[in-house]
Amino acid sequence: MIDEVLALAEGVNKAIKDAFFSLLSQIALLGRATKVHLLLVSQRFDHQTIPVSVREQLNVLIQIGNINKKTTQFLFPDLDPEGIVIPIGKGTGLIQVIDSESPYQVLPLLCPTFYTKDGVL
Repeated sequence: MIDEVLALAEGVNKAIKDAFFSLLSQIALLGRATKVHLLLVSQRFDHQTIPVSVREQLNVLIQIGNINKKTTQFLFPDLDPEGIVIPIGKGTGLIQVIDSESPYQVLPLLCPTFYTKDGVL
């Protein structure tokens, strides 16, 4: 699991960034065959955050937060967000599962939000 991928790629010299992206690409390309899974988390995904070759190996894509044509163009390059119902509120977003069993589609994501006396869980 790599949290805040963008923070790791920003502000480092080019040699370190290229080495990191090379290792990330190797894990993404070879990991599935060895049952190694890669979980990447970032505030923003684009070609500067992770290489396109890594994105193309991802099996499950989830986007939460601000969803519009600009924010979806890297994770979901074929998606026109105007063509689907995008849920609004905490714990909502888009999900796409890419495998041999699921249809090729981007779906609305609704995660339960629990309220307690102290706030949201």
